[in-house]
Amino acid sequence: MGALLLFNISGFFDNVNTEHTTQVFQQKGFPDNVCQWTQLFLTGQSVTLKMGTTLSEPCHVHNGTPQGTTLFPILSTLYTASLLELSLQWTHHNLTLYIDDGAIFSVSKTTMAATASAVQGLEQTLNWLTHNGLAANPSKMELMVFTPCRSNPDLMGGHIHGITYGNNQRITTVMMSLHYLCIHLTPKLAWDTHVDLMVNHACSTI
Repeated sequence: MGALLLFNISGFFDNVNTEHTTQVFQQKGFPDNVCQWTQLFLTGQSVTLKMGTTLSEPCHVHNGTPQGTTLFPILSTLYTASLLELSLQWTHHNLTLYIDDGAIFSVSKTTMAATASAVQGLEQTLNWLTHNGLAANPSKMELMVFTPCRSNPDLMGGHIHGITYGNNQRITTVMMSLHYLCIHLTPKLAWDTHVDLMVNHACSTI
């Protein structure tokens, strides 16, 4: 049995810590001049707000990676590199990240065990995020449990309708279709739903 738990890092781009980013560059062995330049690049930012024809005074920004720059993907990826390194020590579950979208996948003999393993990975991830000035968005957490097409409900551990984590926060299981990185997944890993949605989308753009 398998369980997929999706989460999103809240305000990831705006909350990347400058000092921590510099430390990551140092730990990865980048030359001192590159580390210093990175720190200056991240601390020399300012933003202005525009409403209609009114433009505000520039406001200094202490944290965050500037979106739209060629350095943005590199800085954001390096910032969460230690989280991915931490997940290499996990057993029966793993972690993948696509910028601020994360996925924890776990496998076990029963649906309950697979789900519990995914929750364990989530709690370790949330702990890392907290210690690095980040947080996950509870409203964007989703869970899907995968079972074989001809599995025996008594042997697979029953249906999982939801899970709790942390301070009794709840994630409801998605029973029909789960959307992740342009792929529509179903509990039986059938492609009918994905194909139908892609065909409808293609037809609507013609």
